[in-house]
Amino acid sequence: MQYDASDNKCLGVIKKEVKKGKTVTFDPSSENTINGYTVNGSFKDKLSHTYGDANHVSYVYYDPEGYHNTTDVPDKTVTVNYVDIATKSVLKTEQVNLNKTEDKLISFDDSFDLNGIHYVRVDGQLASTEHNYYSPRTAYTVYYRDINNTDFEYVVIHMEEVLETVVTEGTTRTIVNLIVRRVTAVNTENGETETIAVEDAAVFFASRK
Repeated sequence: MQYDASDNKCLGVIKKEVKKGKTVTFDPSSENTINGYTVNGSFKDKLSHTYGDANHVSYVYYDPEGYHNTTDVPDKTVTVNYVDIATKSVLKTEQVNLNKTEDKLISFDDSFDLNGIHYVRVDGQLASTEHNYYSPRTAYTVYYRDINNTDFEYVVIHMEEVLETVVTEGTTRTIVNLIVRRVTAVNTENGETETIAVEDAAVFFASRK
């Protein structure tokens, strides 16, 4: 995902196929350069992705002509929402502080107790994820079930990430639906599938001028 460092507009989307057992790289300084922009100094290093890595999206910022980026960036946090899959209500939230110099490993509880109820993480979800400071994503939702609620005993969470782009021919205008995460609950016992959420990650943080 390519962004304008001055106002956080999305400039483009680059997709690369990663074959099993392989690693692909992207060099922001030489690949898919953008007229009128130079790579922001924080993003000159090559990016790499190995088959099997959990995160499938990387972010690169570009400075427009005349824009002088500083090294000062604001403190940022990301919210983790623990949600009851039965009621869709938020059971608890956590705030995670981010560091601009390295990705943050965010771990999600395997289980926890609240108001006398023991909740366990619904199958199919990651136990942790790495979050990049410059990612526009501001929140994560993790689904849990009351261990005594057998209605969800065999449910598995499936999360599908969809990148959609519309390019108007003859112009440089790109409309991007950044990342839509379609969350479905699949009952492995009876095969029933329910869409429980559609998460739009197209949330921009404040401009880093």
